[in-house]
Amino acid sequence: MSRQWTDEEKAKLVVLVGQGLKWWDIGFQLGRTGDAVQMMAGSMKLGPKPFKGKRSAVWRLMVRICADGRPRTVHELVALTGASRVCIDRLMKEGHADGEAHTAGWLKSRRGPPKPLWLPVPGTDAPKPYVPTASERQCARMRRMKEEDPLRYKAIIDRCTLRRKLKRGVVAQQHPVVQALFGMGVAA
Repeated sequence: MSRQWTDEEKAKLVVLVGQGLKWWDIGFQLGRTGDAVQMMAGSMKLGPKPFKGKRSAVWRLMVRICADGRPRTVHELVALTGASRVCIDRLMKEGHADGEAHTAGWLKSRRGPPKPLWLPVPGTDAPKPYVPTASERQCARMRRMKEEDPLRYKAIIDRCTLRRKLKRGVVAQQHPVVQALFGMGVAA
């Protein structure tokens, strides 16, 4: 039969959970099983035991791998450690929040945002590079085209202007021969 929790045991439980000890270790100190301690912590709304990145074997392995000072992406660390991407990502973000990791640089990619290059040591973060939006990239492409190939640029602008006028219905009907040769206007 289980014994009741005293107020002293509950107060000690709060302190021990705050230290981030394992459930079985807290249970040993309180003379209870790890499951009983975990259930009482849940009923007291203490939440899950806080995760400490420094105690993780994966974190220690990442620190050893990055001892050469070369920053690595999360995917490189996954390949080197054998841990999951989610685990590595979580460890690095928690280490970053605790001041134990930083982004040493950014890896630009052809698609999507740049990827952080992590180092699991304290340091200052490299600034994230600016990524232009799709409309900014299109404007830059059209500006380059205007300088490099003005005839192609004019043909694109004329085609867009004609399409806008066709949508609004303001283009005059063209002769069938002009329509067949140049594809302009609406059919007569």
